[in-house]
Amino acid sequence: PIWLAKVRLQLQRCSDQTRYAGMSDVITSVVREEGLFALYRGLLPSVLLVSHVALHFMFYEEVKKKMLLAKPAVVRGMRKMS
Repeated sequence: PIWLAKVRLQLQRCSDQTRYAGMSDVITSVVREEGLFALYRGLLPSVLLVSHVALHFMFYEEVKKKMLLAKPAVVRGMRKMS
């Protein structure tokens, strides 16, 4: 809901007319005009993007650990992260 309000406030700066007075005005207007679930529209893709990055980071760390344990000479140029 905060992202939705932020984006709507930012987008109104591009137009000539001011529709919202602030964050609370955006939230109450959206709930009144579009319904409660409109606040959460688009949340799933952003959650999926965040989890995608987290999975890549975990995978990278596991591969790096295994490479350092298996063949230290292969990754000799890498500094050990603490």
